[in-house]
Amino acid sequence: MKTISKPSEIEENIKKIPDFCLENPDDIVNAIIANKHRISSCGTYRGEKVVLRYYLECDSEIGNRCRSCYFHNELHTLQALNKYKYNCLPSVLLFNKENRWIIENYIEGNPSGSYFYYSDDFINSVEPKELFDILRKIKQCRPEVNDWPHEPIPEFYYRRFDWLKKNWIKNGESIIQKIEADFNNYVIPSLKTKALSHGDFNTGNLIYQHGKISGIIDWESSRYDDYFRDFGYVYYLSRKSKEWSGEFLRLILQSEGDMKRIFLFASYYAAMDVACLLGALKNRQNKIFRSDVMSKEAMKKIIDSNLQYLEGVSQLLN
Repeated sequence: MKTISKPSEIEENIKKIPDFCLENPDDIVNAIIANKHRISSCGTYRGEKVVLRYYLECDSEIGNRCRSCYFHNELHTLQALNKYKYNCLPSVLLFNKENRWIIENYIEGNPSGSYFYYSDDFINSVEPKELFDILRKIKQCRPEVNDWPHEPIPEFYYRRFDWLKKNWIKNGESIIQKIEADFNNYVIPSLKTKALSHGDFNTGNLIYQHGKISGIIDWESSRYDDYFRDFGYVYYLSRKSKEWSGEFLRLILQSEGDMKRIFLFASYYAAMDVACLLGALKNRQNKIFRSDVMSKEAMKKIIDSNLQYLEGVSQLLN
């Protein structure tokens, strides 16, 4: 899919937004050159710092349906969550459905870590209970969100595991086959009882400041998915600290959580990172997605660490 929006048209549409000024006009061209699905850029609205999310047109019908879905889910999820007055969520200040843009308030703070782990500072600053309580409240919200037109649930997981098996290490297939079998037998059948999931709860979308969570951003991938998906991702990202992850798991189990589901989703995310890093090494790339630039040695170190992690979780699942 190729982005086909014209910079001049976007600039004109942005100029028509009342009381808004884009901080860096070059963000428009840069987003199109990079073939991104949206512009995400800072600006000012009525004198306050804000973020503009502007969804771009592409050259395929399914691509435009996806971008419309992302716009819809970002807007409707935040509007529903804003009613609960969560301090750590962006507020929708202005939007336009025809041109698919949203203006949200800017949230101060730092990302909770690198792409693969929560940072030591985050672990030492933020209590597990704070994040646990926020996630539980979010799960109670029922916004009007759409499933992804290109990858509905549960087909989303079937395709992900097909991709994992094609990109897995040689002589290590038994690990991914075990995770897939457990996932299909235990998680997929009960997806009837879904809850709101962020859908992309990575470290860059969890912001903290002064020892507290200040923001959870980027809700465009939100959907109804397994209740424990986001919890499993948090458990995986906190794996460098057994004390923090152990306390987070204890809180989940104390509230009648499902330990097997937590382990399966943690394994799923660990396996995805392994496969993505293997692909990057194969294609001589020095990063994946939003990760920092990495050396081959750093990539291999995370791969080895995650494989050990998967072996450990697999034993716990047995």
